[in-house]
Amino acid sequence: MKKIPLISLSALFLGFYLVGCAGPEEAPPAPESKADAGAPALTENEQKALQYAMNRFVAALKAADTDAFTTLFPQRGVWTFESTIGDADARSVHSTLDLRRDLKDRSGLYESFFEGDGDSIRDFVQSTHGRPWQRAEDTRFSPPDRPDMRELMFIRWRLEDGQWVVDAVAAPFA
Repeated sequence: MKKIPLISLSALFLGFYLVGCAGPEEAPPAPESKADAGAPALTENEQKALQYAMNRFVAALKAADTDAFTTLFPQRGVWTFESTIGDADARSVHSTLDLRRDLKDRSGLYESFFEGDGDSIRDFVQSTHGRPWQRAEDTRFSPPDRPDMRELMFIRWRLEDGQWVVDAVAAPFA
């Protein structure tokens, strides 16, 4: 996958005032049931486990911990990387094997997540001081205190074998 640079995050998030730091806390109990679009609201355990997974995602990016990061993606099946600016159909489908290869080679997805010359998802997480992302929908999280970013940058999750895994990552591209 050829890396498409993100719009200058500093321009998008200018004036963003944040304090605090989030990291993973004690793991909540595993979810008891599956939640899909159109399914009933998430149970309390599902909500806690989902928030824990999202906190681990942010913490892994903030620490540039690629090993911890890959554990949050599906071990079977695929996930989607979506562009939210420009062509509405600009999305690519990946396996966790693709992700591991790019992280090892420090190319493609590695640049999009970890090292994009100031325009990676990690750069954005650092600009928010690692604060927890907010749940915008049942399984979708958006940047903290930024309702205007809900459609431009988000992480959507799904259950796989009783664990929350990344289903889609969306970010603004030029």
